[in-house]
Amino acid sequence: MNQETHKNDSEKQPWWNRPLWSDKSLWEALVASIFKPKVPDGMIFLHNRELESAEIIANQAEKIDDKKFTSKEFITLLTIRRNISKGTNYYQEISVSAQRLKAAIEVKDCFETIWQVEFQYLSRKQTEYYQFVESHLDKNRTEFVHLCNAKLNEILSEITSDKGRQALNAYQDAIEKLSATELGLELFSLFKSLNLGDFLVLRTISFIVDTIQADDLTDPTVIIPSIIDAYKILENLIPIIKYPPEKFTPENFAIIVQLVALEFKHGLSYSQFKQLVALLEQWHHPCQQVFKIRNEYSAKKYKQPKEFSRKVLGLKLYNKYAEWLNK
Repeated sequence: MNQETHKNDSEKQPWWNRPLWSDKSLWEALVASIFKPKVPDGMIFLHNRELESAEIIANQAEKIDDKKFTSKEFITLLTIRRNISKGTNYYQEISVSAQRLKAAIEVKDCFETIWQVEFQYLSRKQTEYYQFVESHLDKNRTEFVHLCNAKLNEILSEITSDKGRQALNAYQDAIEKLSATELGLELFSLFKSLNLGDFLVLRTISFIVDTIQADDLTDPTVIIPSIIDAYKILENLIPIIKYPPEKFTPENFAIIVQLVALEFKHGLSYSQFKQLVALLEQWHHPCQQVFKIRNEYSAKKYKQPKEFSRKVLGLKLYNKYAEWLNK
């Protein structure tokens, strides 16, 4: 049938049964709009279940969200962390050294106790204990602590001074705290083997990190003057933080210190942000399922229940942090 014949036949139909668009008449369109099939009950159930799941997660994420997550310094920390995760050699070296430097600073008080005791209490038996500890640093943590405790009990029985006994107990407490950390004993061993047992370099870098907390840490160049002033001392950190000696320049070290300072300054916020990111990544699956069902059973073809028009909570928050998510 040609178009002219079809047109003539259509014109013979009553006005309400003539095609309005394509081949569908007003009557057919009206019937289709009134008698659309319902969305199957099973799909409504699945839709509502996923929608509820998305809402629960979104509410949890909203409670964690904080304006500090969008501050310039925090974005700087996230950017550095993202560069590290990309795995380039430069940032991998920065990450390893920053991790070791941060670990050393975190146990600074333990090292300080060890130095104070070794410096002030120098009797033959006390010195014997220090040497025993140092000679067993190659043992695993559990064995190390057990051996040191046994030696301590032996030594304490021969120490008559209360202050001397208290000092050795404080020393042992510091040793046990070090052994409880991932890098504590390794770092202690390195300081000793490099004849850095006065921990001056650690006190120096700790002071620098504490001091720059008040500065704008978005730019590592603000740290360089402090590094240059103490550069001769700070060079002793090279084997401790395992940074390539030929790359140990004030500029490169400033980035390591910047990362450490940012993590100390925003450590709690970073931990909370990781919780938020985990929730948003978890939220993404039920949200996808909701829109998949809505698209499959669209309003054009189906008579949708009112739940299909409900707003999906969390979309704005997800889009806000989308660039930091593992999609």
